[in-house]
Amino acid sequence: ALELALYDGYDPVAKTVAGPHTGSFAKMRSFNAFLKAVKEQIRAMTDGFCYWDKDQLAKRFRHGDPKMARTMFTRDCVKRHKSFEAGGARYNWAVVSYQGIANLIDSLTAIRKCVFEDHSIGKEELLAALKADFQGAEPLRRKLMSVPKFGNDDPAVDTLGREVIRFAWETLYRHETPRGGRYLASCILFATYGAAGKEVGATPDGRHAGEV
Repeated sequence: ALELALYDGYDPVAKTVAGPHTGSFAKMRSFNAFLKAVKEQIRAMTDGFCYWDKDQLAKRFRHGDPKMARTMFTRDCVKRHKSFEAGGARYNWAVVSYQGIANLIDSLTAIRKCVFEDHSIGKEELLAALKADFQGAEPLRRKLMSVPKFGNDDPAVDTLGREVIRFAWETLYRHETPRGGRYLASCILFATYGAAGKEVGATPDGRHAGEV
């Protein structure tokens, strides 16, 4: 979501348009304008995921995967005469794990501090450094890394983090799962962070492209 906001909906790793056009980062006059763009990308990604989730469930029905064993051993399915996939279970929640939260918050904080408050890094300068994976821009990378980080009881950083994650999760909670239950947002550390990092380029918190 952060990358898509930086590149007006373009994914520089996949080299394709993957989100709505939220404006040129280089032309944004305030941090709030950039934060609004990030939120719009999060909203679009969330909506897209939920539509994809419903489509995947429909495909499982069409291809004959009723999960009969799970249906028989899941509370209330038999009583309701509904399979597990049809929403027969008493509890139909589905967990969605959010990856890269700390990188997102640290990157937002670095952009707010270095680009919009101190003006110590230009917008085009930042974009060029990210595209080059900080090659030849180590002083700039160290400046970004020196900004306070999320999770260290710094109110300025933690408040920003709380705002963006609350927005993301409230957007998710507006959707209903394909089985008729609710989504549960989570931030769990899994080995999947390694694979997720390979799909993301360099970020303004000083992280190199492809890193966890």
